[in-house]
Amino acid sequence: MAVDFITESEAVRIVEQHYNIRLKSVGGGEYRSLNGCPNCGDGGKGEKSDRFRLFTRDGNPHVWCRRCPFHEFLNNLGGNQLTKEEREKYIIQSRISALERKQREHEQRITKLEQLRIHKPHIAYYHALTPGAVEYWYKEGIDFPYIDKYMLGYCFRCPTDIEGRPSYTIPVINNSMLCNVRHRLIGATNGDKYRPEMAGLGNQLFNTDSMLDNRQRVVIWEGEKKTIVLSQYIKDAANVGLMGKSGWNGEWTKLFDGYKDIVIAFDPDATENANKLGIHFKKAGMRSVRVAHFPLKPDDAIVKYGATEDQVRSIIEDAMPV
Repeated sequence: MAVDFITESEAVRIVEQHYNIRLKSVGGGEYRSLNGCPNCGDGGKGEKSDRFRLFTRDGNPHVWCRRCPFHEFLNNLGGNQLTKEEREKYIIQSRISALERKQREHEQRITKLEQLRIHKPHIAYYHALTPGAVEYWYKEGIDFPYIDKYMLGYCFRCPTDIEGRPSYTIPVINNSMLCNVRHRLIGATNGDKYRPEMAGLGNQLFNTDSMLDNRQRVVIWEGEKKTIVLSQYIKDAANVGLMGKSGWNGEWTKLFDGYKDIVIAFDPDATENANKLGIHFKKAGMRSVRVAHFPLKPDDAIVKYGATEDQVRSIIEDAMPV
């Protein structure tokens, strides 16, 4: 019999009993399994297991796995021990629901991309460049030919900002197709600086078209603007940018197959993220993976402190193997 409300302690008892696992609190009404996921087995045992979670917030506790599609609300289970057949039924139902949700999300994403590519807002922003906006990009370390090459622009009123602040725009174009437009809000704090033209399209790897022309070395920078600035200095390599230091999508890994040298050049405060990405590449079978250590943000080194091309290139050449 299903119940309307399950307390936190009762939810812990039900989950541990039903799935024969032990839970440990991580705070905020959230628990993790010490025995991995009872469905896919991922996570192993002990302190390193964190895939399978119990959430007890809002009186509506549920369990889910970060790897497999398993997801269930405890008020559907009641307080009775699940039989093997019942558990398999719930797992199958959750997988079907997850697949249906992914299909809906995929269809919504395709629709948004079609709308974006029909309207081509980046062209309007590019043509809206004022002398002041051009000067901004130049002062940020981007020469005039590269402003044109990357179709950098200016928006008088950012469409996703409630306050209607203006923004500088960077179109994300991969495979010669517009994937989104990044708005760099004027007068915003660091945590609120970037906005997408269209939400729900997910992270994109910036400037992947540069990988079509160079299969020897690729440098992965942190951020689109840095990628553009540094591509003017590192011209004998493909230069791609990550939207944030932790925004890696595993599906991108295959793009780097065959490269003789992969260099990760994040900001100084993202060394740990750079090393983790490097380890990811090594596990995927990439032979030469290195991490470059800049003493400060690479674009700041150029714009604020006058670093030369030779100095920037030497840091890339001296990148340490993972």
